[in-house]
Formats: sequence, structure tokens, C-alpha cells
Amino acid sequence: MENLYHNVHRIIIVDNASNNFKTLSDSISPYSNKVTLLRNETNLGMSGGLNCGIREFLQNTSAEWALLLDQDTIISDGDFKKMYEELKKINEKHYYMVGLNYWRLRFSKKY
Repeated sequence: MENLYHNVHRIIIVDNASNNFKTLSDSISPYSNKVTLLRNETNLGMSGGLNCGIREFLQNTSAEWALLLDQDTIISDGDFKKMYEELKKINEKHYYMVGLNYWRLRFSKKY
């Protein structure tokens, strides 16, 4: 959360019907000026949770881009800057996806 907080204007977190919503809510309270916490009553799966976040983003922000992460994504220092620099190279107003290579830590395998 710390790395996200200092590198973005707004964070939207979707709780996909977990059983630790109160713990999550308490843990993000120091960041409440930038964080919106949404709660699904039922687990909509990863794509359903991401869609809830995208809907919130489109309806309630004026930002030009969004970064979608799931619960076990680890962002290293400098990753935001690298992705943003690539995004800035695109001058046309179309939808694009910029991403990083990643490691699956559990299997020490690079994708």
C-alpha cells in the first residue's frame, strides 16, 4: 500500500466478499484521503472484482489511465515510473495496455 500510495492519485480497492473486511478497512484508514474501498456482497471472481473497480474509476475519476492489480501483485520501486514512461510514448487517444514482465515467486519462474 505504501508504494502505491506515494505513486498514484487515487486507489480503489474492491473487497470481493472476503471475511476480513473490517481488518482491511482498518488497515487502509491512514490512507483514506486517497483510497476508496468497495465491498461486494458476493464473490464475483477476479474479473467481476476488477470490473467493479473499473466502473468506480470511470464514474468517479477524471484520470486518464488506471492500473489494475490483484491481491497478490507486488509492485517494486520504479515499476510505476517505467510503466508511465511507456504510456507517455503513446500519443494517440486509444485504449492501450502497458505491463511488466513478472515472476511467479512460488515457482521462481519468469513470464
